[in-house]
Amino acid sequence: MNYQELYVVCQIEDFSLKLMVNNYVNNQIQVLYKERIENEQFAENGVIINTITTGNSLRNMIDKINKTLNINVQRIVLSLPSNNLKIYQSQAMMDFKDDNHIITNADCSKVIDMAKNIIIDSSEVVCLTKPYSFKFNNEKSSEQLPIGLKGQVLNVDALVYSLPKTLYSSQLEVLKNAQVDLLTVTLDQFALACNINNNNNIVLIDWNLNSTKISVFNNSVLYATTKIKIGWNQIIQALMKQMSCDYDKAKKYLQKIININSNYLCDIVVDKYLNEHNQEICLTKSDLQTTVQNQINEIITCIEYFLDEVSNNNSSEMEVICTGITVGLAGFANYFKNHSKLSIIKYMLNQNLGAYSYNWTSLIGVTHYQHLVNVFNNNMISSVNALSILPKTNHHRLPQNNETKKYNSPNFPSYQYNGNSK
Repeated sequence: MNYQELYVVCQIEDFSLKLMVNNYVNNQIQVLYKERIENEQFAENGVIINTITTGNSLRNMIDKINKTLNINVQRIVLSLPSNNLKIYQSQAMMDFKDDNHIITNADCSKVIDMAKNIIIDSSEVVCLTKPYSFKFNNEKSSEQLPIGLKGQVLNVDALVYSLPKTLYSSQLEVLKNAQVDLLTVTLDQFALACNINNNNNIVLIDWNLNSTKISVFNNSVLYATTKIKIGWNQIIQALMKQMSCDYDKAKKYLQKIININSNYLCDIVVDKYLNEHNQEICLTKSDLQTTVQNQINEIITCIEYFLDEVSNNNSSEMEVICTGITVGLAGFANYFKNHSKLSIIKYMLNQNLGAYSYNWTSLIGVTHYQHLVNVFNNNMISSVNALSILPKTNHHRLPQNNETKKYNSPNFPSYQYNGNSK
């Protein structure tokens, strides 16, 4: 039977609401629709300020999608912000009381689900459980799911991730107010990591609007993360103060004039008289460059300190992958390479037609994630019920039972989400 993997994916950040319709075809993503609203504040530190207003905005976007593509969107895949994320160590064990019991997919899912039953603060909610090691009959542990093996006792080691309950519930409340169901949720950092083919011992640095997030992965397991409260806007604000100008002018200088790695910066670019202070401002490109460099340097220092803490001073050997708006600064790549002790630095770039901008990187990753969830579960759950808007030649056939074994690994996102999957 042919299936069409049509996913509507959504991300609500503090200052943006993004929605995409993606079709997963032959291991590639077709972008059918995308829209971004960023002229207002939707959330504060990930918590939605007004769930009714934001829900209405999302509903309007969905109505446009339905009209444009002639579909009826019922379910959305939601990417949650990892603000104030906490990570807990957990273990679980199942005794089948039968030496000849053969481990199944359902057994593995059940023991992973058991691992999320930990004691956390009442202000938190478990949003994700990620297994990283399995042991069967007390034999040597393995990262692979022991499906098909025969024995009695199954153990799992896992990391459990929690978010503030206010953040989690407010994001889901938006979907309720938009009159759309939740298909699946994932975390923004996991979504970004889904764009990486090899996430073995990597550092993901998300240079964002109001913060810089650092996430350390090993075999797809996020085991350390932090957030630096300096981002694109804070760099612009530093220039605004230096130049005594508004946001738009400082942004223009940052994007069009300043190269943070150039040595040819002697000419005056700002020359104005301030009546209220009775003084003249004469600033060169070098002056402005130094201001931006100071902000970048502070972020680099925080990154290096954090990585030394979590990697036993071996951070220089880790592969660093950068994404986000700040990496688009002129001269950024060379400056970051020359002014940090991190040696293996790469950049995450979208190669999907129609979604080259960093703005869509996370939602492209969410689409990859949802495809993997469907393959692991060997079923097909789309964002719509009537799968008829594209030709049958574009339909993607899900693997049959004997084709799914290669996915039976903790690297594959069989994550547990509070029973919210539809």
